[in-house]
Amino acid sequence: LTIATDAVDIAMLSATGTASATTFLRGDNAWSTPAGGTLVNVVQTQDYTGAINVDGVTSYATAGSDFLVSITPTSTSSTILIMAGSGSGGIDGDTSYAGQLKIYRQIASGGYASITAEPVANINGASGKRRPWTFMYLDSPSTTSQVDYQLYMRASNNAVVHFAVDGFSRFITALEIGA
Repeated sequence: LTIATDAVDIAMLSATGTASATTFLRGDNAWSTPAGGTLVNVVQTQDYTGAINVDGVTSYATAGSDFLVSITPTSTSSTILIMAGSGSGGIDGDTSYAGQLKIYRQIASGGYASITAEPVANINGASGKRRPWTFMYLDSPSTTSQVDYQLYMRASNNAVVHFAVDGFSRFITALEIGA
């Protein structure tokens, strides 16, 4: 016996639950809503102009609006995946010099505070060498207020660190993932 294409519709199935645009038919013949991990919201800031450099700044300082993204979570149980990177970064100075990035968060204009104990990215290597860099970090802000994520950067010793070289893409992206 062969069943013709499109011969069985949803009403003919003996599945339990309710079929809808937000459910799927599981292998045990039950309609179900996907559990967690749903991508809810995506916001990105991207730019190609103007270099972002740090010249011997040894305490963390803002990387500017090119590395700032704002997102408003839909649920307090959502997590936010932060991704950032640049098409080119590097060091001018000795090979022992380095640049570091941290993520700072501000909830509802309450002031920025670091959410990472350690740097999320390091840029180091031989002077004049340029290479792309990226990182990801998962945050749980537990709020439905606007959350601003800002990259802060610093350099060791007297290094000149290039976090973004003029003409290369740089971005920061926030993805809300539902619980």
